[in-house]
Amino acid sequence: MGVAAGARYLGTSSGGTHDAFKVPAATLVDAAMDYDLGRANPSLKGMSVALNITNLFDKEYVASCYSEEWCWYGYQRSVRASLRYRW
Repeated sequence: MGVAAGARYLGTSSGGTHDAFKVPAATLVDAAMDYDLGRANPSLKGMSVALNITNLFDKEYVASCYSEEWCWYGYQRSVRASLRYRW
């Protein structure tokens, strides 16, 4: 079994005409787990499952701004599961 975690820091950025304002910084946390199913059952040799989560704490943050009226939020929490077979 593997477990991983990490943090991503998004620094401040300028927005608007002539850098009229600053977009605030944000720190996001990601996590992942994987498991080799062949260790649990030899007939499943080569198969593994994984779970990846980005923005683990579902932090709401402004990702970027084009102008004072046109800003967009960053991605919400995202959970991805996968099953893999290697031969």
